[in-house]
Amino acid sequence: MKLVKANLADFNTVKNIINTTIKTIYPHYYPTGVVEFFLTHHCDDNIRKGIEIEMVLLIDVNGIIVGTGSAHENEISRVFVLPQLQGLGYGTLIMNRLESIIAKGYSEIVLDSSLPAYNLYINRGYSPFKYNKIITTNKDILCFNIMKKAVVRCIDGKINYNNRLFSSVSNTHNGEVSSATIFQYHQNKDMVWAEYNGGDILKGYLIGTSDDKSNLNFTYQHINQKGEIRTGKCLSTPKILTDGRISLLERWQWTNGDNSFGHSIIEESNIIKLTYPIVKSNAALLCEMFLKKTF
Repeated sequence: MKLVKANLADFNTVKNIINTTIKTIYPHYYPTGVVEFFLTHHCDDNIRKGIEIEMVLLIDVNGIIVGTGSAHENEISRVFVLPQLQGLGYGTLIMNRLESIIAKGYSEIVLDSSLPAYNLYINRGYSPFKYNKIITTNKDILCFNIMKKAVVRCIDGKINYNNRLFSSVSNTHNGEVSSATIFQYHQNKDMVWAEYNGGDILKGYLIGTSDDKSNLNFTYQHINQKGEIRTGKCLSTPKILTDGRISLLERWQWTNGDNSFGHSIIEESNIIKLTYPIVKSNAALLCEMFLKKTF
């Protein structure tokens, strides 16, 4: 099994994978007008143009091409795996390679998500940040989310924590941070700081430094729901998860109250500040997970 770059000689192979997947899978999720829109969008000219100017990959399994995917600048598109071979990990292999290509030159990856692929992208660390829709020629409506994922890029071999959101996944009983607590990190050179709130935390701040291995050493303070001011210190060790997100393994101690110690884990979160209204009709909510180019 290998991934190879497509050229114009592979046009018919790429076209067959795209058309077969659309005609077989999409009618289960989309109205006829939307299926026809996808087939028109992935027309011969667009496929040829993609092969010429994009990084179009093919996955070869024992001499048989079973899937394709494309990257252009920081965008992933046209990821398709033959219907009878879906669920075997081929799409994951394509995504892994496309993401690694984009990560060499960009700080985030964007894509348009379909309904069937939405959970796959969520599990890979993507978050919806823009809602869009297209009205097809027969008035069927294609609704979809544009999604993005931050690339864990290193500066001088170090993780850059700037503008990353984290949420708690575990904590010892004497801690006050919970899964409802969201941290927004910032970084300038070796200085790192964050705001956090949610759950038992009304408002909190932390400030510290990042060392040569991207470990964080900081102090924190917050006001809890009881109106108490709590202070502490923490050492955080980073770990890169399989989906590319950052996990921080934390050893902390209160510096007021009982001065007890604790352990916690926070992970880079899929939660983002939405750029479109949160209140929508049921139809709009159902539409939010559609796509125009991928899967």
